Amino acid sequence: FGILGVANDFIPFFLGQEYLGSIPILKIMSVLLFLSSMNSLLGVQLLIPLGKEKVYTIATTCGASISVIGNLTLIPFLGVYGSCVACIVAECTVFAVSYWHLRDMFDLKRLLKENAGVIAGSLLMYAVVCGVALVNMNTVLKLVLELGGGMIVYAAVVLLTKNRTCFMILEKVSAFLKRKGA
Repeated sequence: FGILGVANDFIPFFLGQEYLGSIPILKIMSVLLFLSSMNSLLGVQLLIPLGKEKVYTIATTCGASISVIGNLTLIPFLGVYGSCVACIVAECTVFAVSYWHLRDMFDLKRLLKENAGVIAGSLLMYAVVCGVALVNMNTVLKLVLELGGGMIVYAAVVLLTKNRTCFMILEKVSAFLKRKGA
């Protein structure tokens, strides 16, 4: 949601006005950050250690096949947007196949409930970033406020909702820093 929110200001500032056409592409492809992370979690950190390499191979092969077919089919009609769609559908396919074989390990309702703070924080961060983006001001200042405001809002919501994973990460970082003498 952060990339989605700052894309309109980030692209022209860092790449220039001639790259304005890449803004919608960046926004569409930002979905891949979530999907790729989930696929890595399910595949590399669960399927493989559980000895389900065959399922992992099937999932990635299905995704690759969908990608090739999707690109061949959609690029002639939609250009780069067709490739974006094919890529997202391919990643969704990998996720669906992986999740299907691990569905007994997950209580989806519980996971959503436990991560409601993360979801709410992400959406509120996006709203703040979009709100700042509407203000007419210096681009550098706007980017700083979008990024800083977004991070603060997200962190505050996640901490206030006492997300278990967040606190576990903070404890590990704190212990690491203490060992390093920081």
